[in-house]
Amino acid sequence: MGVVVRGLGVSIFAIGTCFCWSLAGCQSTNVAQQEDRMQLAQDFDLADGRVLNVSPEFGEVSINIGKKDRVVAGMTFSVYDADRLDRAHGSDDDKMDQAGIDAVLVVTELQDHQAICHIQKSAKNRHIEQGDIITNIVYHLNKNRPMHFVVVGDFDLNGDGITTMDERMRVESMIRTWGGIIEPAVTARTDYLVAGARPMDPEAILNPPVQAGDIIDERHKQQAAYDATVKRASTLSIPLLNTNRVMRLIDGDVQTASGGPRL
Repeated sequence: MGVVVRGLGVSIFAIGTCFCWSLAGCQSTNVAQQEDRMQLAQDFDLADGRVLNVSPEFGEVSINIGKKDRVVAGMTFSVYDADRLDRAHGSDDDKMDQAGIDAVLVVTELQDHQAICHIQKSAKNRHIEQGDIITNIVYHLNKNRPMHFVVVGDFDLNGDGITTMDERMRVESMIRTWGGIIEPAVTARTDYLVAGARPMDPEAILNPPVQAGDIIDERHKQQAAYDATVKRASTLSIPLLNTNRVMRLIDGDVQTASGGPRL
């Protein structure tokens, strides 16, 4: 019995040793595979980023680009298997066609250079993995192009109930500092309309109220210009941002942000 036990012990030890070697080998292989996938993401010209982590139980994925890379909430990205792209042939477009889309992600939360995405849909029998490549052709073509903004309306950034020209100028200044371009009117190249509160009726802000004059005429012109600008943006399908949303977009800091259309 003693010999059998010793023999069994040796066998278990030998199996355990082999298992440890095997586990170490698997870990080394996994690290090498991840490094290869990351390198492919860097070499693939149409890649906008890569998958950092996957939480299938929550239906979420983290990616390695964020607000300072001009990613915004609601943006979508297609996910491609890095290994399939590596085995494909031809141009990047050909490789993407051959590999096929694994999943579509929607950005929900942003950090400076990372984002959390919801898995909107995924292909049958496909799984998202760390190191997979993400792309968005519109984002890819425009991520280095300055964004064009039009700013209209009244702004109350400090929440004191009073709108001032200084506060509107502060919004425009932060957009310019972020790298955006302020335009005087909505055109086909406008990326966002930043809409504060619609200018109030002059009768509501003048005390005592007056019936006529330059002040009232000017205020009515501002109201008409506001309405026309919002309508023009809607016709051109240009996204409207209220103050809160533009602050999140450009990483501004504002105590309260009242006014503007509910979006």
